[in-house]
Amino acid sequence: MKHSFSDIFLHSKTKYIICLAFAICFTAILIISDFTELEPNETLPLINYINAFSVPGLCLYCFGGFSLIGSFGAFDTFSYSFRRRGKDSLKMGYYEYINMKSEERKKGKPFPYVPYFVVGTLFILVSLILNIILISNM
Repeated sequence: MKHSFSDIFLHSKTKYIICLAFAICFTAILIISDFTELEPNETLPLINYINAFSVPGLCLYCFGGFSLIGSFGAFDTFSYSFRRRGKDSLKMGYYEYINMKSEERKKGKPFPYVPYFVVGTLFILVSLILNIILISNM
C-alpha cells in the first residue's frame, strides 16, 4: 500500500500543534529557570540555549518511539490487562482483543508517530546549529 506525502506528514495538524506547543513551553521553562540563577548583569551562556532546545527534542523522540512501538501492537498486552471490565469486555478473550486492536490500527490514520519525530528533529536541528556556532566561536 503506497502512501502519499500528505498521508505520512500532514495527516494530523492538531498533533503537530500540540507537539510544537509542548516543545516551546518546555524550552521556555528551561531558559527561564536558567535565568533565575544569573546575577543581574550576567548573560546566559549559549550552552544553556543548546540544552533548552535539545532536551524537548529528545523528549519528543522518546514519545515518538513509544508511539511507533505502540502502533505495532507492543503494548496491547498491557492495555488488555488494564482495560475496563465492562459487561461486554468480560466476554472478549485475549485473542479477540488483539484482533480487534489490529483492525482498529488498520482503520486509523497511518503513521501516528511522525509529528513527534518532525518537531523533535526541528528542535534538535536548532540545538545543533547553536552548537556549531558555539564551537566556531571558541
